[in-house]
Amino acid sequence: MTSVALLFVGAVLLINGLTFCGLLDGRAGVPANVLVGALLLAAAAASVVEAGGLTGQTRIPLYSAAGFVLFSFTYLGVAGQSLLRTDGRSLGVYCGWSALVAAVLAAVNMYEAVRMGWLWLAWTVLFFAFALALLTDRAHLGRAAGVLSIWLAVTSATLPGLLMIDGAWDRTPVWAVAAAQLLGVIAYGSLSLTPRRRPRAGAKDRPGGEHVLSAAPGSPG
Repeated sequence: MTSVALLFVGAVLLINGLTFCGLLDGRAGVPANVLVGALLLAAAAASVVEAGGLTGQTRIPLYSAAGFVLFSFTYLGVAGQSLLRTDGRSLGVYCGWSALVAAVLAAVNMYEAVRMGWLWLAWTVLFFAFALALLTDRAHLGRAAGVLSIWLAVTSATLPGLLMIDGAWDRTPVWAVAAAQLLGVIAYGSLSLTPRRRPRAGAKDRPGGEHVLSAAPGSPG
């Protein structure tokens, strides 16, 4: 279930990333966010059962379940924000909290499954990027988060999911997994630090700065 769920995480990261970059309409991504959000809840339930219930002694499946729910609520939140047309700041707070939890999951996985640890490190940055964009209303931060989401859709979800299904994930060099994630993080850092373009002479600034992200990653920017 983990591999299949991860594969579809990639699909939604791609859709939300393209939307954050202004290339797709947010409401068009609602069905994918809802369906994959529900799939991840099912994956979380399967992990809890594998662990012997919420009071089970096997902690790794419970950490896995927490990771599934982390993404599931994000996607369901994106769908809700897109439909309700709210400003997305509550989702931004959630993404900030999720970044902290993702950092813990990254640390746990570094000891148990180092390849997954690198994926969780990248997702920690992704959650932080979404939180920063949603809470600051900076257009260039939204685009940077969108680019990171698109990159991680491929390198942290789609390819790993396919490799897991094929049985080749455990043979994938750790350095290759790490390098792919670091490239995305470096690109995000470069884009997020790009200074705001100064308006041409005579152009009027919008109140409050640049473009305001009206909803969430995966909703109209």
